Amino acid sequence: MFAILKISQIISICAFTLISLITITTAQFLQHGYSANITQPPTMIKQPGFEQLYQVSTGDETDHPFTLDCEAYGSPEPRYWWTKNGARFDYEAYDKRISQKPKLGTLIFGKPEAVDEGLYQCFAENDYGTSMSNAVFLRRSELSSFPEERPREIPVEEGDPISLDCNPPSGYPKPQIFWMFLSGSGALHSINSSRLTVDPEGKLHFSNVTKSDQLDNGAMYACSATSYHRTEYKVGRKTRLSVRSRSTGLVNHHPPEAQYLSPPQVQVLRGQKLVLFCIYGGTPLPEITWRKKGGSLEGNRVSYQNFGKTLVISKVDEQDEGTYECSAINGHGSQLSHAMQVSVSSAPYWIRAPNSTNAAQDESVHFECLAEGDPKPNLEWLINGQPISTQKRPNLRIDGSSLYIDSVKKTDVGVFQCNSSNMHGYAFRDFYLNVLDLPPVVLEPPEKVASAVQASTISLKCRVFGAPKPKIKWRRDNVELSGGRYKVLDNGDLQIEYVMPNDQGTYQCKASNKFAEISREGELHVKMRTTILQKPESIEIPAGRMAVLRCNAESDPSLHQDVHWLYNGKMIDVESDPRIIKSRDNSLTITKTRELDSGNYTCLAKTSLDQDSASATLTVQDVPNPPRITNLDCDKQRATLQWTSTGDRRAPILSYDIHQNTSAKPDVWENAFQDIAAADPRFTLNLQPWLNYTFRVIARNKIGTSLPSEPSQVCTSEEAPPSTNPTDVKGRGTAPNNLVISWTAMDRRLHHAPGFRYKIYWRRDDIPNSEFNTHIINDWKESKFVVTNQPTFVPYRIKVEAQNNRGQSLMAPDEVIGYSGQDLPTQEPKNFRLVKLVSPSKAIFSWDPVSPESIRGRFKGYRISSWPDKEDRVMRSREVMLGNVTTAEVEILKPFSNNTVEIAAVNELFSGPPSNQIVVTTPEGVPEAVPSLIAAPMGTSAFYLVWKRPEKVNGRLIGYEIYYEEVSGTELKERVKRRPSIDDPLETKAKLANLKPNTKYRITIVAKTKVGEGAPYFIEATTNGKTGIIVPDQPSFTWSKLPEKEGSFGIRVTWLPNYRNGRPGTAFQVQFRKLDSNGWQTTPLEEHVDTVKVEGLDPNSAYEVRVMSVDGNLKTSSNIEIVSMDGGYVYRPISDPLSDPTWLIALACAIALLMIIFFLVCFVKQNRGGKYLVHEKEVALGRDTDDPEEGFDEYKGVNSSVTRPLRGEPSLNSLNESDEDSLTDYEGDRSKFEEDGSFIGQYGVKRKHDLPTIQTPGVATFV
Repeated sequence: MFAILKISQIISICAFTLISLITITTAQFLQHGYSANITQPPTMIKQPGFEQLYQVSTGDETDHPFTLDCEAYGSPEPRYWWTKNGARFDYEAYDKRISQKPKLGTLIFGKPEAVDEGLYQCFAENDYGTSMSNAVFLRRSELSSFPEERPREIPVEEGDPISLDCNPPSGYPKPQIFWMFLSGSGALHSINSSRLTVDPEGKLHFSNVTKSDQLDNGAMYACSATSYHRTEYKVGRKTRLSVRSRSTGLVNHHPPEAQYLSPPQVQVLRGQKLVLFCIYGGTPLPEITWRKKGGSLEGNRVSYQNFGKTLVISKVDEQDEGTYECSAINGHGSQLSHAMQVSVSSAPYWIRAPNSTNAAQDESVHFECLAEGDPKPNLEWLINGQPISTQKRPNLRIDGSSLYIDSVKKTDVGVFQCNSSNMHGYAFRDFYLNVLDLPPVVLEPPEKVASAVQASTISLKCRVFGAPKPKIKWRRDNVELSGGRYKVLDNGDLQIEYVMPNDQGTYQCKASNKFAEISREGELHVKMRTTILQKPESIEIPAGRMAVLRCNAESDPSLHQDVHWLYNGKMIDVESDPRIIKSRDNSLTITKTRELDSGNYTCLAKTSLDQDSASATLTVQDVPNPPRITNLDCDKQRATLQWTSTGDRRAPILSYDIHQNTSAKPDVWENAFQDIAAADPRFTLNLQPWLNYTFRVIARNKIGTSLPSEPSQVCTSEEAPPSTNPTDVKGRGTAPNNLVISWTAMDRRLHHAPGFRYKIYWRRDDIPNSEFNTHIINDWKESKFVVTNQPTFVPYRIKVEAQNNRGQSLMAPDEVIGYSGQDLPTQEPKNFRLVKLVSPSKAIFSWDPVSPESIRGRFKGYRISSWPDKEDRVMRSREVMLGNVTTAEVEILKPFSNNTVEIAAVNELFSGPPSNQIVVTTPEGVPEAVPSLIAAPMGTSAFYLVWKRPEKVNGRLIGYEIYYEEVSGTELKERVKRRPSIDDPLETKAKLANLKPNTKYRITIVAKTKVGEGAPYFIEATTNGKTGIIVPDQPSFTWSKLPEKEGSFGIRVTWLPNYRNGRPGTAFQVQFRKLDSNGWQTTPLEEHVDTVKVEGLDPNSAYEVRVMSVDGNLKTSSNIEIVSMDGGYVYRPISDPLSDPTWLIALACAIALLMIIFFLVCFVKQNRGGKYLVHEKEVALGRDTDDPEEGFDEYKGVNSSVTRPLRGEPSLNSLNESDEDSLTDYEGDRSKFEEDGSFIGQYGVKRKHDLPTIQTPGVATFV
């Protein structure tokens, strides 16, 4: 029987007694007023666990009272009694130290004593049966003290492992052991180090000892013991370490050494925690790896403690049986392993256990107590605490794990127990059988209005009590619901699977037994299902980038919807991390991702009735973790390096690089080998002799490269003779009488032994059988040697050999030919003459060769020089280099000039004396191409062209020709010559008219001399695409008087188109009439030039003159000016400005604007202190900018008197956009363009009426 089991075998088996549904419904039934008719056997609702600890006070300690809980429910109210160690327990006999709570079975121990230990069990009984609690072992907790002993001092060598014994005190439960630092003042400090580990027996293990482990100021290591039940701890076994340093000064190394290992055979009970230890010492700290043979160590039940030295598996079950192996390695010595065979046993646990039951007379009942365990448990049945085998009941039978009672009677009422036990513990169940006669009573009717969403499963409640048990039926629209999607549960509820919209309606629950029939109704409303419409998509991005996960859902409009985000199943608190933002559209943004952000992200859309979710994976990839070097084997000439990855950070490692650091370059890490395949983390490297090597490894994935690993240990290679000689050996003189032998100094890594030096060999190559001269250079950084007092430019045979204390180089040095220094050639070419003038710039010359002896160096050929008259020979000389020839055709002459030509012999360094000079007069040629050409659209059918004068005219420039061709795809249409030609050589602009709108043209310009047209220069441009009506903006004009003719006078009118809005017009004409006359006279439409002469005017009359800008058939008139013979004029506006209020408004706005500008200028001047002189800034920086050839005024000193017109190329943008652009130049200079290339302003009408003589105005005109 369970009551006499050995309690020491019971290990924390979680036993519980469920209050059955029938018990609950009985209580509810009583609440409905039927208590007078209901009886019930007792059932435990509160009881103690399997073991309970208590503490006995000693000395002056206060008492530690405790209780043993026992509470049961029954009708009539139960009575309580206890047993201790199997015998009836009389608590009243203990001098009131022990009492019992009124109307409860709970015992109160007010002053516990040692004699209170024992096995207790509570019983609750009434007239209908006896209920039993668990058997609880009441045990006194104890904790002894450490034995008195003096502190120990233990000597240990730095780098060695060591273990310190604790000799902990006895106690129950087993004390927890931990080690601490005990300072000289008595303060205790916890220990947290990967090198220090405490095993289950209380020993403290140092994986390796360092100098810091020798504590200062009287501090010691102390062992501490504590009990989780008692609020006290004990301290003892105090120890000091005396750490001795190693005398060699080398880095300490110690192979792995076992310090504590779990036993080879480990047994653990199901549901408990499995803890395996593998504590190894060594220097460096060994790396511990765990594996399970034939299984994996993954999942949330597996964890590692003590920096990987302890494997912990929680809630062990049968699948955790097997062999576990740990391995230790630290790069020194061999790898150590230890295997542990784990077997899992089990105390009994319930597979199926019965609940309390209410039955009607003549019904049959069935109880099943099915338990499992290892070893297989024994099952025992009891009734009212007595073995059932002692009862004589013919209607009761036992079949294996089942108990059957047929045709129950009132005499069968009682409390039953089943107990399943084995060597590890027991499982106990207490339940009752009650026999009643009651009509149906509805305890929980259907809800008046229940709601469910489509496609969900809902249960409509209908909880009924009665005896015999009522039969429940559900109806809707007078149709019984059963089968298919409808299921009536054992508790009476109606379960509807996959709810549809047509399930909405009124449902009726009907309950009946042999005494009565009752019914209740409720409504069901069906809502739209919550659905994720836009699901988040999985993302793979590099670390540091922004990740956005989008989610959109819809729900029933009558329900409130919330959208939440979960990370690996846990709700995300967006307030806790500023990087995470949840937007109004429910999207989740992570602004700066990290590798730890990787995981599963779930969008959860939730209402009060249902929810929907969708998940996506965010993979944040980063550069790998630094690799870890696991082993390095070195010999005389090779080193084999082995490493392991410490994590790819979610982007597979593609390759590894090995860096090396040598004693030759101790401050530099160099590439030893790159792109080593990731599949084989092992590589062998060749070593150069006489060097110390240290290596490190870098991993690479698609994101980038990792940080380097920790450096390896040092490899030292042996000495050897040099394996190579200096390279790039040369012999060359720097003066006529020396020979400089040079080479590339050999890197320190190529010395291979101490005493490295160079041995220099040289001898005359032009003297047969001459012997080598030698010289030793001991400075390895030196890279040249000078041999003096040598003849000029003679050949030498040269070699340089590397040597060290181990001997000369293993490779014979290469011999090279070098020469001593060169000198000036001594002979000029004779008989230099012109053979033929081929063209204005090309001619054929011939001469006599110079003698080889006169070269005095390596002969390079002849240099012909030419310069025109009246030009600086040094600045304007043209030269061409020729080979070893005596006749050559060269193109170095300037056309249309007198060219002086001479020739000289040349060696590598010097040019010899020149020959006789000859003068070549060249004829006129054709010009080069213009440097640039710009075409700005005018209106819809014209271009305004601007170009630069050719840099080389090769004669006298007489003008330009312009051609244009329509471009159609890749073809050119007929070439057309612009008329008239441009015969003014100073002109650099023209108008090209009569073109098609929105059409692409190729425009070609050529400069010309009397000889003909020069090289062409062309561009392609497109006319404006406005093919409809374009009204030109109002133009303006200037005029000047022409020379008088007999009986008449005339004027020259210059058209100034308006570019303010890009509508200047494409042509113009002049209209004039006598003052106060009606009809206008009009000149012909002018499309090519901007100037028209108006002649034949009456000298005795005044005339009104205006200009019309024309674009197609549309015209815009300028303001009218009055012109007369005597030069006076009257400006007569078209309308009276005072009659137009707009004029007054504009005048007021202009005055206000001027005032604002005035104040702004004053403000800027005050804050900037006047004009910023860039020249002063440049001089302060050491740069003088006073260049008369170029630069802005700001870059000139304040005393600079250089003035000149501004220069520059016209801007296409300015031609199209400026409201003050003009087609005119300015007086006295035809090239007055602004620096940005535009024709800026100053367009006020230039009137020349006051001049007594006729003068041509200095304005530019179209040609």
